[in-house]
Amino acid sequence: MIFLENSTFLYILVFILIYNLCSYLFSNKTLSNILLIVGSFVLVGTVCTHESIATVLVLSSLVYFAGKLLRKKKSKFYLISFITILIIAFVIKNYQIAEIKLIQAIGLSYILFRLIHFLIESNRGTIKDYNYLSFLNYIIFFPTFIAGPIDEYNNFNYWIKQKRNTYKTILIKEGTFRLLLGVVKKFFLVPIIVNYSLDFSLFGGGTIWQSGFIYSLLLYSLYILFDFSGYSDIAIVTAYLIGIKTPENFDNPYFSRNLSIFWKKWHMTFSNFLFRYVFKPIVVNLSSVLKKTPRLLITFIGYILTFIICCIWHGNTINFVYWGLFHGLGLILFKLWNLYVYKIYIQAIKSNFFHWAYNSLAIIITFLFVTAGWFLFNYKSNDISLILNNINSSNNEKVTVNTIIYNKTAGIEINYVSNHEFIDI
Repeated sequence: MIFLENSTFLYILVFILIYNLCSYLFSNKTLSNILLIVGSFVLVGTVCTHESIATVLVLSSLVYFAGKLLRKKKSKFYLISFITILIIAFVIKNYQIAEIKLIQAIGLSYILFRLIHFLIESNRGTIKDYNYLSFLNYIIFFPTFIAGPIDEYNNFNYWIKQKRNTYKTILIKEGTFRLLLGVVKKFFLVPIIVNYSLDFSLFGGGTIWQSGFIYSLLLYSLYILFDFSGYSDIAIVTAYLIGIKTPENFDNPYFSRNLSIFWKKWHMTFSNFLFRYVFKPIVVNLSSVLKKTPRLLITFIGYILTFIICCIWHGNTINFVYWGLFHGLGLILFKLWNLYVYKIYIQAIKSNFFHWAYNSLAIIITFLFVTAGWFLFNYKSNDISLILNNINSSNNEKVTVNTIIYNKTAGIEINYVSNHEFIDI
């Protein structure tokens, strides 16, 4: 990650000072754009090769001119063709079907989202101003290059064209506490809980392994939130210091009353991308083709297909499919509950205390559901099977768990002593 090394922090600080000084002294926006591209190239180059970044810039250039073509042609055929090429390239690289040496997988999925967004909005005619340098900056902008948030081109282009000095004080004031919060989450809280969240054998002593497993799973929920939201906080504030207001990515998701609200508050820019460019088109197109099919059933199909795509994006192992289907089915159950129970019976009850108790219980249930989902997200399929098959075991010595590193990738080694079962993920 780009913010993890102390030396990189120093480079970022120096660049921000130089960039703001040049922005103050020179009003030429082309010069600011060029300076930002150079800075992003150098800073992103601390975590991936310059050849990889250059390849991304060439690919982005092709997409930029393809977008200008789509603005004139308004062709669904061209649009689908361009997006298909991008997705095929992503799948080949991300799933190691073939080796593409000129580009690394790091940050690739977020680049893909930006490129697809630009093509679709170009075809829709919603791109307001085509600026080649602004577009290249939009793609390789160093604070959001690795892990988002996923900005929209119109928003990024709007902020990069502003007289930054007018907004600088406001953005710095907004970002000061936010930066501190992000640093605390990412660099203080995460190191405290990360080992316990990934290795439930650390809960030793008199604790049976099932209890340790539950504790570990609850901590994993906190770990993944602090780790990702902390990184997002730092990325957003870094963008603020450059004068660009990027979108929010997290909004207290574990206080959501239902799964639908959770996905509006968790990884918000990614969820919004899925809704706009996957779920909504699926529902609209299926509704036009299957005109006699109930809209509710089409919505359910949309949930499942959207989360299948979501899980494919997250990884190439079957446990991500389990996780995606788990959430897709969870949204279906919530939709049925909301339509046939909540709106008919729960809303009719005239009691403030009842609704407070109901909402509190709903928050707890939603959190526990999401936490159960992280079990499918974090463990490979063989370990999921082993843990579930032995969950009723009363022998607390039956399972040992160790964190291992294999090919520079962290994994879990689970060993069942009684029958010498061994699984390595």
